[in-house]
Amino acid sequence: MTYTEMAPTDKLGPIGANGTSTPREKKKKGRSRPKLLALVVVVLAVAAFAADKFVLTRHHRPAHAVPGALVRLPETTLNLSDGHLLQVALAVQLQQGVGSAKAGLPAGKVAQMEDDEITVLSSFSEATLLSGAGKDKARLALLEAFRTVVGPGPAGPGVLAVYFTDFVMQ
Repeated sequence: MTYTEMAPTDKLGPIGANGTSTPREKKKKGRSRPKLLALVVVVLAVAAFAADKFVLTRHHRPAHAVPGALVRLPETTLNLSDGHLLQVALAVQLQQGVGSAKAGLPAGKVAQMEDDEITVLSSFSEATLLSGAGKDKARLALLEAFRTVVGPGPAGPGVLAVYFTDFVMQ
């Protein structure tokens, strides 16, 4: 049996050649993790900001159109497709930044909208426009025609809604 001599140790570490103990070296576990985590968070925040500002376009974001001016079109009397008369007045809700309450829209666009109003509404019959569903169908057709005339606004279509302010059939 062979006997191997081992250096004596105490709680601090191995005892040195001169009889004093030397402290054990502690490993640096966990000290770099908070720094690494903070770095990862900062990199992700910068990447998210860059993606929002530079990669994604307005078309990928939901439109948040803010209602702006309410433009009233002049009262119009027209013949319906079945020979009855319709006297109608409309109000058009524009998106903020498209037109102003005082100035409204340029005269050329108002004239085009009046022309579309006559063209669209004269294609309907009295029986169709008597029902709520028929009025909604006419309102949607007018909205589509007016959006073509006015064009887009800062956040989506320039025309947000069409309202009947006067509606008399005979």
